[in-house]
Amino acid sequence: MKRVVLTTGGTGGHVFPALAVAEEIRRRFPEVEFLFIGGKYGPERQMVENAGIPFVGLPVRGILGRGIKAIGAMAGLGVSTLKSMRIIREFNPEVVIGFGGYAAVAGCLGGKLCGVPVSIHEQNSVPGLTNRVLSKIAERIFISLPDEHEHFEPDYTVLTGNPVRAAIAAIRNESKKHDVAVPSILVCGGSLGAKAVNSAVIDLLPALKYMGCIVHHQTGKADYDRIQSAYAEAGMTNCIVEPFVDDMAAAYAAADLVICRAGATTIAELTVAGKPALFIPFPHATHNHQVHNARYLETKGAAVVVEERELAQTDMNTLVTGLLKDSAKLQSMGQAAKKLGRPEAAANVVSCIMDLLPKAPLESLVHPYKEDTENNESTD
Repeated sequence: MKRVVLTTGGTGGHVFPALAVAEEIRRRFPEVEFLFIGGKYGPERQMVENAGIPFVGLPVRGILGRGIKAIGAMAGLGVSTLKSMRIIREFNPEVVIGFGGYAAVAGCLGGKLCGVPVSIHEQNSVPGLTNRVLSKIAERIFISLPDEHEHFEPDYTVLTGNPVRAAIAAIRNESKKHDVAVPSILVCGGSLGAKAVNSAVIDLLPALKYMGCIVHHQTGKADYDRIQSAYAEAGMTNCIVEPFVDDMAAAYAAADLVICRAGATTIAELTVAGKPALFIPFPHATHNHQVHNARYLETKGAAVVVEERELAQTDMNTLVTGLLKDSAKLQSMGQAAKKLGRPEAAANVVSCIMDLLPKAPLESLVHPYKEDTENNESTD
């Protein structure tokens, strides 16, 4: 494998699986060249360039829910598709891999129009509009969870799991002894942050300070000033507050408990790393999939769930401090999470991508969806 185009954007939930696949490709083919096609206006450029991958931003925006502005977004998509065709012809990749989000449309369409094999990866149990459309042109469709309702054509669909970066997967083999005297919490509301999660934790600060707790809090750029001020006012000077966490592996490794949303990539990372979680799911996710994700882990003993609408009626102080004082409970939750993890997901995707290269037989697929669904547990 010599040249690969990756395309997605919008949130870390789309970008991080793409970077995990890039890591695995690079491990197998050290001389490979990558080009990442994303959105000009999204946060993906910094994530991708930090990973050492060249980035091209196109003027794409979401179309749904934009009213009259959708006309301009459609025009931008057309222009971006033409630009992606020129970029792909010049780069001459062997495959284009899309990871969802509106930013992937132009790159995948451009690849198809240039005669390059296209594959896509879907992180969620219910696919978004982008991947539902792109599945019509994709030669392989990789899914993280069983496609129980056959949103995709089974003959082209492969159940791989959701790729997780190697540094996070490595945590799986480490053991951290919980220190009741100095418990550690990681707070993350996704790559863009979550105001409701941030506010819920701010209300906990007096109790966390009393316990001597160390908190690593990813706020998101928009809420950073407010949350940083709250920590300062609470006198919690031994905590880390930042808009975005670059080294999530180190953050997960240090945490005794993770308070977070329940997006598909977060679920994949937590289960691979084997970390107990307190989920506050995003209530407006498509088909309410975050609540389904969170509740599934809760039924397996890996998490506790407080829905956003329940926050006002929930004694969060008692809930969180009770967990932090119960080492056996946290250990049990972490082990339950680990049983659900799929650390081999990135390797599965890359093995299947190899089948898209010239003369690869269809029969060599890894984990064909139709033959493997009964042996794979869903995290949805």
